[in-house]
Amino acid sequence: MNCKLKIICIIFSLLVAYCLKIRFVFQASTILNFGIEKCPFCFNESCEIINDVKVKINFLEFVISFLNPKYVFLGFYKNKSIVIKRLASKEDDSRLDSQINVLFNNVIPSKFTFSNLKMNFYAKSLTLLNQSFMEPSYKLRLCPTLQNVQLLFNSVRKDNYSNYLFVYIWTSLLLNPEPLLLQIFKYEDGWPVPKYFGSCGRTAVVENCGKTIETYMDSSWILRVHIVEQLLWMAHKFTFYSPLFSLYFRDISSVNVVVDSEMKTRIIDLEHVIIVDKSIPEKDQPPTWNLQHKSENYYCDDCIVYSPLKICNHHISDHNFYVICKEFLHSVYPKDFGLLHSAPKLNNSTTIIYKMRFYIEECIHPSKENNRIKIAEDLRKLMSKQTLVLKKLSPNGKLMMYLSSRIFSSSTDPIDGIIMVDVPYLNHRQVYGQLVAHFQFGREKDETMGLKFFKTFILSCKQLYPSISPIENLTLTQKSLLEKKNCKWMYPFIFHFPNEVPASVTLLTKLEDEPKKACGIHYYIIIYVAENASDIPCKRSSVKLNIQKVHYASAELIRNLPLIAAEKHFSMCFGNIELESTLDKSLFQYSERIPVNISIQNNSNKIVKKIRVTLFQNVNIKMLQNIEYKRVVDEHTSIKECPLLPGSSLQTIIHVMLKLNKKQMKRGLALSGHHKREEYELASSTFLHNDPIKDAFGITVNYFIRVQLSLGKLRKYICINLPVLLSPLKVNKES
Repeated sequence: MNCKLKIICIIFSLLVAYCLKIRFVFQASTILNFGIEKCPFCFNESCEIINDVKVKINFLEFVISFLNPKYVFLGFYKNKSIVIKRLASKEDDSRLDSQINVLFNNVIPSKFTFSNLKMNFYAKSLTLLNQSFMEPSYKLRLCPTLQNVQLLFNSVRKDNYSNYLFVYIWTSLLLNPEPLLLQIFKYEDGWPVPKYFGSCGRTAVVENCGKTIETYMDSSWILRVHIVEQLLWMAHKFTFYSPLFSLYFRDISSVNVVVDSEMKTRIIDLEHVIIVDKSIPEKDQPPTWNLQHKSENYYCDDCIVYSPLKICNHHISDHNFYVICKEFLHSVYPKDFGLLHSAPKLNNSTTIIYKMRFYIEECIHPSKENNRIKIAEDLRKLMSKQTLVLKKLSPNGKLMMYLSSRIFSSSTDPIDGIIMVDVPYLNHRQVYGQLVAHFQFGREKDETMGLKFFKTFILSCKQLYPSISPIENLTLTQKSLLEKKNCKWMYPFIFHFPNEVPASVTLLTKLEDEPKKACGIHYYIIIYVAENASDIPCKRSSVKLNIQKVHYASAELIRNLPLIAAEKHFSMCFGNIELESTLDKSLFQYSERIPVNISIQNNSNKIVKKIRVTLFQNVNIKMLQNIEYKRVVDEHTSIKECPLLPGSSLQTIIHVMLKLNKKQMKRGLALSGHHKREEYELASSTFLHNDPIKDAFGITVNYFIRVQLSLGKLRKYICINLPVLLSPLKVNKES
């Protein structure tokens, strides 16, 4: 008897374990409660989507779905992996049902008709979007005003023509605004959120994006660095991607951010969000609107403290960057430096690790002179340089090249990569590599009768296989790739830029021109199979990758502050006009505002009509006929302080921007490298250490600010020019 009982217990235990471990596939509509009976007080009642939804569920999850109305299950929709989310908790359901009973005198929701819903649910929705931050039902807030709320609702109206549209919106705002936000800020428009398939009742069907960040805590260093780069890019997108609205998340953690199949991060929980309208009229702007909000860190190790009201009173806040740095890079989560723990110790990684830790500390506890958004952007660029591994295969599939990055700075910055060779294919031939500079000074479609509008210079040429001089100290990227691929036919290589070579520059001709055909100075690495280094590479057995060279300013240039003064005397009248202009610093970065300090003393009988401040880009093409021209980058005319009468003085500050958009693009502008990117960037200033080397620089670029005083209709004016340096910021250990 005891033996039979033991056998029964064992069989029962095995069955229970099997039911708990194995997930069965069912038609979702047959076993799950979608909350259709609650409609029209739901997310949507057009439930055609559930006919194609299948759910993967085990026995325990099936029981929990009856006990807890807020559930999350995996499933399939038209052969796509999805997540089925019942987004209303028991407390939210009961609170909403009680409000409905009060509004409609206990009428059963399913018996509602459109005639019963004469109540203005549009006005009720606006009330929820503008309610106090102290309300318990506060989930989504649009601030500081509701003037552009129709721009949000129009995105939902395009896909939903139901008479109950604003009933759905009101219900979403009370229960969970995630379905509403996924229809406004769509994945198809480039937002890092799950793809939204539809809703039925109080249940939403969204894309299964991938695993949460928690599962990547002990992954390889390269992968974790790439995830951090994507997290910072995600914070940048939610803050700046839309010209009309910025999204700030109140609940970002390792369980509601996932990494998809393309290794990009997406946020999967959009329940608690603040939306700031950045396009409100000037008369409705709060007093602190034009100032950037800085989230204060109160040295609380395991918490994030912020003020929603302060976020709403500023057009831009660094809240998203603060949350990412504090949540994923803080030393408490759950190891030192969070996701960037256990950095590998290589000979060339000391400076990189120092920069990384400096940026992380500044992002969490920014000093007064540092901007958290700028620091986070610098950290993201540092991470991208360490994680971006470029790969390209030759047309015949016998040769492959890996490069650590596209962007390199000076002769001390190695161009490191790896080649993978099909050795039997070589047949006693060798593999060579070249670092090439390409100067394009005309369009390819204009080349006729053998006339070529380009010059090519081979800066370095090496035999890569068999290697003549093996590399002793591998870089971090090379070591990681060799360990990951574990292939015996992989060989590392390193190139260096010669001293005093120009930076990559692209001269804008026409916007419709192909980026790779643009005029300017470009660099590329070419790997090819040949018997001799002087042989012409065959396209089928060669690989070419474009790279970009940038210039950084030296410490001596940074310390020199521009100060220019001018004095104007008049031959036909008494007195003079004194004009003085200064800058707070000499070095600026792309997209930075430049404050120009202007001091005017009018000791004459002339009247200063207006003050004009113009930022110019000066381009000198030295490899042709020493062509020189200038283009306007930004211009600002001040009329408020004018006219400036005789005997009076003025001290003012006028700002100009080191930034371009497509409306400001002008033919001849010098851009940084190839303009095959989402945002155009101005070329950095050219830093020349020796005058005789000027001719070796194919294109030199510099910037200056012209301050001009207009004195009348006879074109009388006073002007001075202030030199400006544009360069990326390079932080080193000594600084």
